[in-house]
This record gives sequence, C-alpha cells and structure tokens, in this order.
Amino acid sequence: MHRHLWLLVLTLLCTCRASTPPPAAQLAETPLPDMFGPIDWSTDADSLRARFPEARVWETDHDPRDWKDEEGRELVAVEVVATDAHLEPFGTVDIRVMRFEGHAPAVLVIQRSDNPDECFPGGASQEQSDACLLRLESARRAVYDSLAARLTSRFGPGKLDHLQSEAMLTDKEPVDIAQSERTWELPGLVLRLALGMDPRYHSPMMVRLVASRDPRYPY
Repeated sequence: MHRHLWLLVLTLLCTCRASTPPPAAQLAETPLPDMFGPIDWSTDADSLRARFPEARVWETDHDPRDWKDEEGRELVAVEVVATDAHLEPFGTVDIRVMRFEGHAPAVLVIQRSDNPDECFPGGASQEQSDACLLRLESARRAVYDSLAARLTSRFGPGKLDHLQSEAMLTDKEPVDIAQSERTWELPGLVLRLALGMDPRYHSPMMVRLVASRDPRYPY
C-alpha cells in the first residue's frame, strides 16, 4: 500500500516538473566596448571627478518639454558634463552622461574636438597655420580610423551614413567619410561613431562616440 502511494507521488512530481515551462530568456544588453574605459552606465558626477581629476565637471538639467514615461509622467533630462578629461585613445575629450531624472543613464557621449585657435597665434605665417590645421586633421582622422577599426572588428561594418548635420543630403548621394556617422544597432545598445562637424551643437571638427540604450532620449 505504502509502496503504491510513493509511486503515485513520484509520478505526480515528475509530471509537474515536465509540464512547467522554462523561464523566458532575457535579451542580453550588449556590453560597452572597451574604449569607453572607466565610463559605464553607473557613471555620475562624483565618479567622473574621481576618475578624471584634471576635468571640470558639472551637472545641468533641462525643461521637461514633451517627454513622458509609460505612465504619462513628465520626464526631465539631466546631463553630467566633464570637459578637458584625458581618455585614451581619444586624447583630451568632453564627456556627457545623459539621463532622465530618477532614471539610470540613457546616453553616453565621448567627444574629441579640435581647437583651431591654436593654429592662428599672433605672428604665425599662413604656411605655419596651414601646417597646424593639417596636423589636427591627421590626428583627428587617426583617432577615428583606430576606433572604427576596433568597432568594425567586433561588431561588423555597421551602417555608414551622412552625419546628422548633413540631413539635407539624400541616401543616393555618396557619403563623405570626413563628414559621416557609422551606426551599430546591437541588442540593448546603439553605437554611433561620427567624424566631422555637427552644427547642431556649434562644435568644431571632432570625433564623437555615442552609446545609447534608451531611444526616447533625444540626442
């Protein structure tokens, strides 16, 4: 009698286990590539000050505008900015950590910008200024080529397009690599590597790497 009861219990247990569906697999978020260095999704003003003591760091917020979360509540964009930070392989960069107030960071930006003023000191000849501008261009392109090669090796060619500031150009027109942006759309992450000038932010010639994991955040 007891033996039959135990067999019945074991049969029921096996049946329940077999009928229980496995947990649904979670879509993994693509890790940030190593050129982001110490910058990650937990970066805030304090960690930027600690990791880049040479930089000037501050936090700013913006008007809510029309941004809302899933429940219709207004979202306020907050940015932490670090200028004149040194990060290899970029060199001297500006770093932006962007998020909605009360939320984890949504966008990370690393931008190396040229300073053309250094090419026009008092008393410099045209030849000296031209040579300086050429040096800046070569250094900028070398940084871009290094980053593009590493990202392409890891994630494939991505999509090369006109830099956003050149939105008046059509897809039929050839992309000028000197004014371009390459995009990788990955699981849980979008990477954009830009080279050129982006008039939206009145920026000089630059190399910019953007990581985004929240398509709602405007950048």
